Amino acid sequence: MTFMGLSDDKLDEMEASLKAEMVATAAQLRDLILTQRPREMISYLWHALLRAQYLKEEAEKGAKGKKRADRERKHIQPVDLEQAQFLFEYIHAALASSDAPESEDFDEARMADILKLSESLWMLGTQYCMISSARTTGGAFGDKTADVEFRAKSHWFMIRGHRYQTLEGEFYAAALAPHDDVCREIYGIGAAEIGAEMQAISDSMRLGHIRAMDAIYGQFQAVTGIADEKGVEMAEALELWAAEHPDGKEQARDAFRELFSADTGNLSKHTQLPRILLEDLAYDRGGNTEFFSPGALCGTPMRTLPVRIKPLIKLGDEFFAVDTSFVRDVSYRALLFHLLRRKPDYKATFESRQKEFSENAFVEILSEQTRGAEVYREVYYKDPDTGQWVENDTLLLLDDVLALVEAKSGANATIASPAIDFTRHVRDVQELVAKAYKQCSRFFRYLASAPEVPLYNLKEGNYVEVKRIRLDAYRLLFPIGLTVESFSPFSAMCKSLPDIDPILGKHPFISMSIDDLFVLKRLLPSAGEFFHYLSVRQAVAGIKEAHLYDEIDHLGSYISKNRFDMILREQLAGKEATFLMWDGFCKIVDDYFGSLEWEKATPPKQQRHPEVEKLLTALRKSNELGWLAADHNVRDLSRDAQSSLGEMLGRLRESLAEHTRRWFLFGEEKPLFVWVQRIGHPADYEAIKGKAAAAAIGMNAKEAVAVLVFAEPDGSLSRAVHVPILVPDAGTPEFDALAAQAKEIADRKIIIPTPKEERPKKLPGQNQPCWCRSGRKFKNCHGQSWGKH
Repeated sequence: MTFMGLSDDKLDEMEASLKAEMVATAAQLRDLILTQRPREMISYLWHALLRAQYLKEEAEKGAKGKKRADRERKHIQPVDLEQAQFLFEYIHAALASSDAPESEDFDEARMADILKLSESLWMLGTQYCMISSARTTGGAFGDKTADVEFRAKSHWFMIRGHRYQTLEGEFYAAALAPHDDVCREIYGIGAAEIGAEMQAISDSMRLGHIRAMDAIYGQFQAVTGIADEKGVEMAEALELWAAEHPDGKEQARDAFRELFSADTGNLSKHTQLPRILLEDLAYDRGGNTEFFSPGALCGTPMRTLPVRIKPLIKLGDEFFAVDTSFVRDVSYRALLFHLLRRKPDYKATFESRQKEFSENAFVEILSEQTRGAEVYREVYYKDPDTGQWVENDTLLLLDDVLALVEAKSGANATIASPAIDFTRHVRDVQELVAKAYKQCSRFFRYLASAPEVPLYNLKEGNYVEVKRIRLDAYRLLFPIGLTVESFSPFSAMCKSLPDIDPILGKHPFISMSIDDLFVLKRLLPSAGEFFHYLSVRQAVAGIKEAHLYDEIDHLGSYISKNRFDMILREQLAGKEATFLMWDGFCKIVDDYFGSLEWEKATPPKQQRHPEVEKLLTALRKSNELGWLAADHNVRDLSRDAQSSLGEMLGRLRESLAEHTRRWFLFGEEKPLFVWVQRIGHPADYEAIKGKAAAAAIGMNAKEAVAVLVFAEPDGSLSRAVHVPILVPDAGTPEFDALAAQAKEIADRKIIIPTPKEERPKKLPGQNQPCWCRSGRKFKNCHGQSWGKH
């Protein structure tokens, strides 16, 4: 076997060389770190990050800004976020692994050496991930195992906590609520209070430098004002100001400690967390003996760094977080571990409560999106293969949507390094993912085993029927595996497992974490938005060649592109590509949560024509059977198609001053039939059904979606409902009776112009769907006006 023309012997030699070089570089890095004062070293790195952000913003201001940025780069050494966070891990590791007295020196030139060594170690680690995976053959992922092993190692090695610091309090308050009484017993503080203090940590590290600079600048302005007003020198003005503000000097010293002594991460200062809890989250100096212990990959980033076990470090008598990402990523797991260590007899109750929390999380966190749903917990039925009683966690039924959620917990997959034991790592991932997939598959096969099947709850040892359900009653079916631990860097490998195929041949499996739900809750606040996103997310899960890094990349892609599953398929179509990676689409979400005024800002969302937004709002408020199908049909349209729909809807609504009702047909493959009715006049449902069915016949479509809209005189929509349509079979008297109307109705269909920049380089076939996603064939849409729009 060869890799990039290299023989196995050469690859063995390169792997051994990389191992040795990583071990030596890591040891050098540790020794250099220990020569620096910890607080100043951490502050220096934070300032390097801030400098990098400042230079980036300057460079984006145009030629003058770029010139200023280039000039200042000669005098400072900015670092990017990944590089800084990687080095933060090693600062924590060096301090946690050595009990030598803190250095009293700080040398900026030596910091430059530390940054260079850190960068070298990063590059060596990246190369090792590639070379050490190159010869892998067979395994759980078949001929894709080498590729999956590389991605697993590199993702695990590079992940640095893609979390939103603004949601810390919300997460901890919810996740610790099941253990509130035990937290109070052991730590003297409950879930809500712990959540608030965790948010305080995050806020201090996110905003601390800005607050400190504002405080110093405010004092400077006050002293300058006194000097100008009284006509005195600054030194005298400072004395006058200090006399009026006896606490001013201490406040100034405090601000300088925030800026230059790492006090933004001083948890002893910024939180009221009890000492016993901080001790459970922190290493004493020299408290970790494993990371730099002799053995394979000693001290390299291929081992589990100490910060991923305990995120804090004790310096003197105070507790510090070197980087906020690890506080969030690790504290929850570490806190629960020590909760059980301090109260061993709580284990059985703990597991029961944790199971209940994880199984309820989907519905409880997404309470607004799932409002009005039927929810069944611990659903029992007989396995269609074995005839034995089996159980699934949570079944949610909302309108014509079915979601089955299987919750799993397993910390090993997020702690144990795949570079140390890839086989075990895969086994841990399979325990989280494959098991949930199999349980979902079993339930869906049960639904398909008969036209209608019963579901049961287990009550006092007896199976009691609670629901009868038909598979064909649901338009969308979502099998979901929900993990308690953050699963972002590992979810990409899930679709590569040979056995993870669409269930029943058409329902791809979705894997996400509870972390993800808190973000989805804010950015997709309605049921229509959320379940449409989930349908697109599911479609992407079914494209094995397409990979996005995590849930936030999926979400950002959806907000930016809507049906990005179609774009992915278009990019893969006609090519021999076996792998397509999208990256960076999370930026739109990152920028929102990274804003200082994020709570006041409007969350990023898809932009729609105002009339379309009115229609979707009216459908949601009416909440009548079938509303999600109608909502979905509208959201599926491209931005241009939605614009055309909105303009037509607006024109017809305005014409109700002269007419009591108006209607139009939109699309072709699955026509949207819209009937606009003046409020106060009864709707003729039979006429609506007849015209919509005739429209479907005229378009040679097997079905149509009909929406009845009631408009108020002021232009608002008081109500919008889905009208169920039955299209008769050809050759029946009902079909013949409607066929006469079909041509007239088809002539009232809407043609949707597409901006020039959206036109594809390669035209679709005449009978293929048009690229603008109007639902019509190309020959009947842009094909008949190509070059005119």
